[in-house]
Amino acid sequence: MYSFNGNKIITTSGGGMIASRDAGVVERARKRAQQAREPVVWYEHRELGYNHRMSNLVAAVGVGQLEALERILAKKRQIFEWYRERLEGVPGVSLMPEAGYGRCSRWLTVALLRPRSGRNGECKNGRGAGEEAQGACDGDLARGEPGDGRVFTQRRGAGEEAQGACDGGHARGAPGDGSAFTQRRGDAETQGFYPHRCDHWVVAKSGPGERVMRVIEALERANIESRPVWKPMHLQPVFEGARVIGGAVSEHLFANGVCLPSGAGLERDDVARICGVVVAALAP
Repeated sequence: MYSFNGNKIITTSGGGMIASRDAGVVERARKRAQQAREPVVWYEHRELGYNHRMSNLVAAVGVGQLEALERILAKKRQIFEWYRERLEGVPGVSLMPEAGYGRCSRWLTVALLRPRSGRNGECKNGRGAGEEAQGACDGDLARGEPGDGRVFTQRRGAGEEAQGACDGGHARGAPGDGSAFTQRRGDAETQGFYPHRCDHWVVAKSGPGERVMRVIEALERANIESRPVWKPMHLQPVFEGARVIGGAVSEHLFANGVCLPSGAGLERDDVARICGVVVAALAP
């Protein structure tokens, strides 16, 4: 499925396209996009359909843009590299890596903003197999909200173990009761109420983390548009109470990610100005 929305690499101002090796899937999609009319001279409907047809004029816009596809992709990748040059070394900022099995279109440059460590400086971390961390879970670590400083200990690696009390939400970001928990992920064993790791990332509750909003607001004051990463569907109020399976990754991205300007019309000086605002907003 391809989207041709106005912010995509190739756009028809709206609409999209379904591609499939199954001719039956294509035929069913075409029928439903054309109001699911039956092949008779009057309007006969035996199933629900939609008026999602793409006009010839709109389709011609998309076909014309195919000629510029490689040029647009090259510019998008160049824009990402300009961001990488200026943000890669900024503490707490990371950009999306490129998988070794493919070539990323870099349609949208997203930065993840790691919150600063505990307010009282008590948190310290090691790295590597059997990684160990000790500190106070003061809220910035788990939710980005004020906490009670209860102590936690983590050991990550084979037979990973974690003990402690996390102040704040559980894996879905809703308010929790701070119950103690123990996890041993290497042995696929989990005990306790709070299944989400207590580390240096914000867990989404109802909105993005404080640092994300600080950057967005600073860019807005400079007349530069940016947005948080998309809010997960299971956190939308309309689906409150619905059954949820998983969701921790999308919550993490929503709470800690910011979408930076990525239009193909950007130049190096534009990216430099944007990054200057971002770096200043993240300064201690």
